[in-house]
Amino acid sequence: MNNRSFKQEAARILALKVSARVNSLGGYGEQGEVIYERHPTGCPSTLVTSFKGAKSTFMTNGSVAFEVKMKEGMEITVLAGSFDSNEKHETNTPSSNLWMEGTEGKDRYITSLMNPACNLNCEPVSMKVVKIGDPARAMWFTYSFAPSKGLSFRTAVKLSLVDSPKGPALLRQVYIKNTGKKRLKSALWAYFNLPGTQKFVYNKSLWYDSGLPVSEKETVIASPVPYTEIVQIKRISSRTEKGLKTAGATCDYTAFVGNMADFALLPAAVKAGKFLGGAGKHLNRFSVPTVYAGRFLVDLLPGKDTSLTQSLQYMTDTETIKEFRTASACSYPAYAKVEQAFIKASKELLKITPSAEEFVLSSSKKADQARPAFEIEFKNARVVSEYAKSVWTGVAELYENCRAHGSMLADGIELGTRDRGQDMWPKLKEDPGRVREDLIHALGFTYITVKDGHKWGSPMSRIEKLHGMFPRQFPSRWLDRSKPVINDNRPYNDSAIWLINSLQKYISETGDLSILLERVKSVNLTKP
Repeated sequence: MNNRSFKQEAARILALKVSARVNSLGGYGEQGEVIYERHPTGCPSTLVTSFKGAKSTFMTNGSVAFEVKMKEGMEITVLAGSFDSNEKHETNTPSSNLWMEGTEGKDRYITSLMNPACNLNCEPVSMKVVKIGDPARAMWFTYSFAPSKGLSFRTAVKLSLVDSPKGPALLRQVYIKNTGKKRLKSALWAYFNLPGTQKFVYNKSLWYDSGLPVSEKETVIASPVPYTEIVQIKRISSRTEKGLKTAGATCDYTAFVGNMADFALLPAAVKAGKFLGGAGKHLNRFSVPTVYAGRFLVDLLPGKDTSLTQSLQYMTDTETIKEFRTASACSYPAYAKVEQAFIKASKELLKITPSAEEFVLSSSKKADQARPAFEIEFKNARVVSEYAKSVWTGVAELYENCRAHGSMLADGIELGTRDRGQDMWPKLKEDPGRVREDLIHALGFTYITVKDGHKWGSPMSRIEKLHGMFPRQFPSRWLDRSKPVINDNRPYNDSAIWLINSLQKYISETGDLSILLERVKSVNLTKP
């Protein structure tokens, strides 16, 4: 999708109406889009997208998570989500956000384009959060603001996950339109909270994490992982168009957020309308460069619009990491020498990795590789058919993520066998071979609790009641099924029947009776 088509899509999303209403929160659009006209309370709606070891989790309350699993097995948190979907409460400050900040007369206003709690003197007039399923797969945050009489504007933020040979990237696209009668002159602030690796390890290679705005549109952050050859390299690239100009960037936390806890939700730089000094344009080290922050000046006449595109890329290509590590090394660890080496390595990195512009041009290719959308129509129950489609687009995520705990299943079974059995039903349509493998795997964990059968006519003992049950849940990943793993011995009373039911559905779907000839092992329960 090029920039023009993005603006067209943004205009479509802003104009999108609920055509199949579910409740007062919203419903479905003409093409099955999931639309929220106000925020769900208690539990936000979630969109998960993943491929090739990369995973992004977007929530309607603005929480954004971005994780990458390296070839070496290490899992890297690029962005940490701010909401725990299990405990149903915030756990961090937002990992990313965008603000519009300006002055109208004597009054200053600040509006958040993603998190509705981060505003000052300007509450949104209206809002809409939209989830798009396969193949486009993205989440949109849209708002309308009116800071004063005659001044109003609309914004739309699109989040999606894209890929490249050098590594995956979170793509953030921002659309701004002046809908008022006055000229819109404001500042757009863009922010990513990027965790580092600094643990004050004395023999850590390259001393500390480092971050540098190579230019106002390009930022590179590198975090050497202690005791490994891995360098966590992140490139934040920006693309602007007419109506939007760059006005500074930094990696310095205190130069943007400030040094007090009350600035975490609404950074001090945004409140002040300027960066606060600190490392500024220079290399930031000796403290963790936990943020990327950029400032852009908006100048739009009535009816005009503009856009900002940003890519947050995490490098996974081994050769690219090696070249950067070599180029960023220096013989003498003085600040000036380290900064020169980092600038040199960063400029070489920019030459061989994709920019935001290139990600936009290639993002349409990802749609072609996506799973085909599930189509089902109930003529007299539009809401039911749209719900089925929206659930179906998440089959892979549903099956690979524990619904109760949000943990990745990898190659093992990490949740109760009842839940696993339920999740096998839709998975049968997508990948019956995987279901066959997991059925055999799960059925091998039947508890054996007594050597002889029960003597009927007398009450069953507790240990006999457990006979034939399954482990409730595994507490950690089981990547190597040839090795034993500790499991949770609490049985689920209906676990066994769910797997038998899934076995029956598997045979009905595939006609594969050979699964009944498979032999499986069992587990001896010693301390029920």
